[in-house]
Amino acid sequence: MKKRKHPKKLSEDQKRFAEELFESTKGSVRFVISRVLGSKYAYLLNDCLGELALLVCSKIEELQKHPQPRAWVYVAARNIAHKQMEKDAKFQSSVSIEETDQRLKYTDPGFEEVLYSAEIDQSVKPFLTGREYQVFCKLFKDENDIKTVSEELGISESTVRVLKKTLTDKLKKLF
Repeated sequence: MKKRKHPKKLSEDQKRFAEELFESTKGSVRFVISRVLGSKYAYLLNDCLGELALLVCSKIEELQKHPQPRAWVYVAARNIAHKQMEKDAKFQSSVSIEETDQRLKYTDPGFEEVLYSAEIDQSVKPFLTGREYQVFCKLFKDENDIKTVSEELGISESTVRVLKKTLTDKLKKLF
């Protein structure tokens, strides 16, 4: 079994930074973790939050220098939730990893990380055109598929795909 290193003692400045970081991301982090876990693994929420707190404390120096520490926390929360589910599925011999909810299997993890690093709405809006923002909201906030977005906005599916690619490129450059 892997031994866990105890986090070093944090300075007052590091404690304050960690507290402010947790306070500013509290609701969003719970949402991200809950969304990944779904109802099937909801009981793992507190374990995930504990793991995240330990990770933040162990990486506090890097986080203080990070250009987007809140985004880092969101991505870490998502990754921890996935790992906790995998651990639990292995522990519960009757549940295989393949049986986990298919919607949790993301096809483009690079973009999903960019999406979380954008901190969803307010950080993204100023950098997008009106149409790009509409597509962003329909695809990622409302979780619609390309066909639904094209029907709702009255544009072709190929235009939605092009706008999705444009969004991906813009967000990767920004964050």
